[in-house]
Amino acid sequence: MESLQHGPRQRRADRSRIPPPYPQDQGTDLGVKSWGPEQWKIGGGTVWGWLSYDPVLKLVYYGTSNPGPWNAEQRPGDNKWTAGVFARDVSTGQARWYYHSTPHDLFDHDDINETILVDWPGPNGQRIPAMLRPSRNGYFYVQDRRNGRILSADAYSFINAYKGVDLKTGRLIPAPEKEPKEGRVVRNICPGPPGAKDWNPSAFSPVTGLIYIPHLNICMDMGAKNANYIPGTPFVGADVKMYAGPGGNRGVFTAWDPVARRKVFEIKEDLPLWSPALATAGGLVFYGTMDGWFKAIDARSGKLLWQFKTGSGIIGQPISYRAPTGDSTSPCRRASAAGPERSSRPISTNAIRPPRSASSTQ
Repeated sequence: MESLQHGPRQRRADRSRIPPPYPQDQGTDLGVKSWGPEQWKIGGGTVWGWLSYDPVLKLVYYGTSNPGPWNAEQRPGDNKWTAGVFARDVSTGQARWYYHSTPHDLFDHDDINETILVDWPGPNGQRIPAMLRPSRNGYFYVQDRRNGRILSADAYSFINAYKGVDLKTGRLIPAPEKEPKEGRVVRNICPGPPGAKDWNPSAFSPVTGLIYIPHLNICMDMGAKNANYIPGTPFVGADVKMYAGPGGNRGVFTAWDPVARRKVFEIKEDLPLWSPALATAGGLVFYGTMDGWFKAIDARSGKLLWQFKTGSGIIGQPISYRAPTGDSTSPCRRASAAGPERSSRPISTNAIRPPRSASSTQ
């Protein structure tokens, strides 16, 4: 079974039984009509990030990458189906729904980040099958995963490239003063091209109910220029200068309460964070930094409990596993692989209890 991402409807297997939740994503052949003539054929929108699966709804969820070139003046329209999220029937490949997180993306803010599936508190004690997404555009989305409708969308990072998300229409609200144009440089656009958060997954703890987000605090100056499409060569059309955002730090580790829709604590890091996070049932959270520190923090307060210096910057995924019978410790392993040296060694953490049942699946 194969399902193509772009082009005419008959190519994409998008004959959905449930219409997309918002009018701008409904209609026929939007993957062609939302581009200039023939541009959908070279416009990007591939799948290179994370997938999540719901065994009850039998849906697989994934995001799509940015449109090309970065110079958005060369590709008028919303540029579907880039920088958005699909839900597809795992048996047929047909699209159940699609949500366009960043229409007509201006800043390389593709939407391939992880999707965390949870049971969400609804009215009258009901539980809503939902999905949590810390998006590249800087907003933390809570969506009904049955139909894609947004339940909330709040900024978890500093943003001035957008003015918010309209919950009625589901549409991202652009900031016109930050739109790049050929012949001028637009300064202080936040977040920059890597987004408020790149590919590295966050972690959900059913013990605390918090999402732990390793992310970025990077802004940019951007000038657009004409790009020619030549297969096998860069297709960008922009000059970009990136630098630290407000406060001067380039990385942030944020504990986010998705129900209260607020930050619980944050840890500022000098360098960008490209390490995934790990939360354990023992009340610990782990992540690594680009200057080689592997850190364990308290899951409720963010207090640093210990840290270990590795031989390289850390971009690999930390994992934990149960030790052999009779050992009271639970090792934690991480990969350090941002330079010429690679290492992966177990680090012991005391008295981590086996995970208790959670109201989420991923």
